[in-house]
Amino acid sequence: GAFIAGARISVILSDEATASDANGEKEKHESFSFEISVAEIICRNDNADILTRTIRDELTKGMESIATNNLNLSVNEKNEIVCSFGEATSSSSVNSLKANLYVVGDLAFYGMVLGKEGMSGKHCHLCKLSASEFAQLLKDGDPWVHREMERLGKLFVEEKERNPKTKPKNGVKNVTWWPFIPMDHFIVPLLLDVETCCTANEVARWLGV
Repeated sequence: GAFIAGARISVILSDEATASDANGEKEKHESFSFEISVAEIICRNDNADILTRTIRDELTKGMESIATNNLNLSVNEKNEIVCSFGEATSSSSVNSLKANLYVVGDLAFYGMVLGKEGMSGKHCHLCKLSASEFAQLLKDGDPWVHREMERLGKLFVEEKERNPKTKPKNGVKNVTWWPFIPMDHFIVPLLLDVETCCTANEVARWLGV
C-alpha cells in the first residue's frame, strides 16, 4: 500500500481582477486551482509512527509557513501572476493576504494528526462526544481546541510512563501535530456518514450554512 500527501491550491479572483497587457489593454484573470503530490510513502499500513519517522517534520514546516506567513501576489512584466510567502516587497503592486489552509483526510488520518490515533470509532475528532453520544444526531458536543488537546496529550504521555494501564481521556493520546491550523479547518470527510464523526448541526455550523 501507500500513503500519499497531496495538496490542492485554489485561487479565487474577484470580477475586478484585471491587469494591463503589453498593449495597455485590460485583461481579466480567471480563478484557477491545481493539485500537486507532496509526498508518498510505500508501506503496508500507514500509522502515526511511520509518518513521524518520515514526512511529518518537513510537511509541518511547509504547512506552518503557509499558515503563518503572508501570501504575496503580483503580476510580472509577462502579465503572469506571481505568488510568494514571507516579507512583501515595497512595491505598491504587491497585494498581501493570509491564505486559508484546510486539512482533508479520512478519520484514521485525523486520529494521527490530532493525537487520537485509533479512536475514530470511539470519540469524535472535532468535539468531545463519545460514540454513544454522537449516534444521537441532534446532540451537539463542545468543540475541541488545540490548547486543551495538547494539555491532555502531554498528561497522558506522562502518566502512561508511570502507569502503562493509564487510559486516555476523550481518546486523546498525544499532542496535536499542527496547532497552527484552526480546529474548524479540519474538514469533515463528506464521503462518510456524519454520524460517524460529528452531528449534523455541527457540520452545518463548521461549514457556515
